[in-house]
Amino acid sequence: MHSQALLRAWQITASILAAISAALLVLNLAYSFRVIVPGTEGFLGYDAVPTHFQGKSAHRVTGFDPESPLPSAGVKTGDLIVDPPRGTFMAGESVKLQIVHDGAASSVEVKAARIDRLSTPVQSVLDFGLVILVFVLALTIAWRRRRDAGALVLACVSLMGVAGLVPNALPAGRLVGVMQAWQSICIVLALPLLAYFSVIFEGGYQSRARVQILRAIVSLGAAAGASALAMAPYYLGRVWLPPDSLLRTARSTAEFLGVVLCIVAFTDTWRHVDAERRARLRWLYVALGFILVNFSMFSALGATALTSAAAVGVSAASDAIAATAMLILTYAILRHRVIDVGFVINRAVVFAAFTGFLLVSFGLVEWLVDHFVRFENRERSVLLDGTIALALYLTFHRTRRWIERLVERVFFRSWHLKQAALQRFLDTAPHFSHPDALADALLAAADAYAGSCGSGFYRQDDMGRFILKRSTLDRLPREVDADGEAIVEMKAFRRPVYLDKGSTLAPAVLAMPMRRRSELVGFLTVGEKINREIYRLDEIDILSRAVQQTGVDLYALQFEQLEQRRRELEQQNEGLREAFRSLLKPHMVNPAASGPRDTGSSGPQADRR
Repeated sequence: MHSQALLRAWQITASILAAISAALLVLNLAYSFRVIVPGTEGFLGYDAVPTHFQGKSAHRVTGFDPESPLPSAGVKTGDLIVDPPRGTFMAGESVKLQIVHDGAASSVEVKAARIDRLSTPVQSVLDFGLVILVFVLALTIAWRRRRDAGALVLACVSLMGVAGLVPNALPAGRLVGVMQAWQSICIVLALPLLAYFSVIFEGGYQSRARVQILRAIVSLGAAAGASALAMAPYYLGRVWLPPDSLLRTARSTAEFLGVVLCIVAFTDTWRHVDAERRARLRWLYVALGFILVNFSMFSALGATALTSAAAVGVSAASDAIAATAMLILTYAILRHRVIDVGFVINRAVVFAAFTGFLLVSFGLVEWLVDHFVRFENRERSVLLDGTIALALYLTFHRTRRWIERLVERVFFRSWHLKQAALQRFLDTAPHFSHPDALADALLAAADAYAGSCGSGFYRQDDMGRFILKRSTLDRLPREVDADGEAIVEMKAFRRPVYLDKGSTLAPAVLAMPMRRRSELVGFLTVGEKINREIYRLDEIDILSRAVQQTGVDLYALQFEQLEQRRRELEQQNEGLREAFRSLLKPHMVNPAASGPRDTGSSGPQADRR
């Protein structure tokens, strides 16, 4: 497939996955109170393995929790729950079940027992915080790097992770079955996509095994997709193939092969890329390694029937591993710029971290009060809830500032140092005494801030042309006509202009205007970055303002030089006038000192006259 068509296909895929993930996240957040408020969620309290009955999905009961209401309703170990309800229940909610015992079907109605464990709502809160972080990170990568196929693949994998990690807070119903079927598809397809991302990261690489790895990725992706589609009807209440073997064997096998394929792809990529790209991949592979550990754990436990307590422990371990992976991935993207997404993620990280902290704090305090403080009436309970909310609000700003400082220091220190260096130049710019020295300093500051391979500074002459005054970028033209395409665009829109490869200002990629009122008097051109990354919008904005401010200082210097030149010319003119008067003075005749003329004189006196 042509590269542009392939890029377009990944853009469409990322858009579809983003829309589906956003819908799942919004729906579950709307019902999140059912799973994050301690004591609100209820459960049926049984362990089971997937099976089927007369073409319908079913659960075979293997055990009960002590709080389960099913034994008192006559349900026994080995019974089948046909088309089991999926989703969450409120504590005390009535649930109707179809039970099959020794081949005879019957209906029972039970009330969901209250989950009296702090770990369950806390885990749900952490899951929501993690999913929000993954979702924001995936959207940022997909939008900021929408012209990079490798980054789009990583965004798609992250969006699939959103579907797999989002807590199920929806009420029991068919919509929950659709969500679980989608989660199953995303989980088995994420690993082949992760291997594909490694192979095509930053344009890919060349090796003899690369073609075979790509073929294996396509084959495993097709097989995993087919098995996932075969599993999907089970969650919707129907069975195409026996789930006893399909759901617990085929899925575990696909996940195991996906993990192996990812390891092979990671190893081959690491061996055949240069040292610079290997350094960029190091932190990325550490994060992806934690993700593979998570998948390996589920693959190993996929064929094992877990009790409710064991399932909670496995889920908590999975969340811890996933959270570690996402934190390392976020650190790699923000601190080491493995994928440059810019400052836009800064506030998202702060928001996600602080929101998670606030929710956990509120849930923990609420649970402690609920278990250790008892009230006779509801009014006092409401008053206490308000007091807790007020206390958390009073700590909001202090905690927010602490988290912001921590994020800035860990992730954005190098960017702040570069911006501080540029600001120092702007503070010293008014104190330069010569325009050429200021222009040289501007180029040095712009190159240091942008990390570019060079830049050039143009000024308008008396003929209206733009002349190259200073340059650190080779092959820039010495003069540019006033009617050039980039010049006209800067005059019309008064904003930075992206330059095409065929532009007269090539090899520069960006031109930033320098205006005096509404008149374009010069501009700065900047070459591409040394690391070949694109210029972020915040970088362009900061550079543009620096160029404009420097233009004001240059105009002030030029005006001062003209004024000084005027004074020098006046002094020279005054000196010339004095010299001219001194030259004329001996030739001037004074009539009063010459006396009367003697017309009759003769002899030597007459000859001297």
